[in-house]
Amino acid sequence: MFRNKRQGVELSVNTVIIFALVILVLLVVAYMVLGGFNNWNKGTSCSAQGGTCEDASKACPDGLSTSIYSCGEMKKCCTKSIID
Repeated sequence: MFRNKRQGVELSVNTVIIFALVILVLLVVAYMVLGGFNNWNKGTSCSAQGGTCEDASKACPDGLSTSIYSCGEMKKCCTKSIID
């Protein structure tokens, strides 16, 4: 007798969870379609962080230090140090 009522409640909770996940996926897809990920790769590039790409064999110019941002093969990113 009680088992049938419990299954009905579980079904509605599962339905709400699935509905919330579907809405979340639709929001992410809409964000992507509307151009939200256009600058995805630019976020970690050296130029996007205000740095310059230098040859890996050369030292960074005065006032700049090597950073972790990407420049490509055989290059390193030189940016202003955030710790002064």
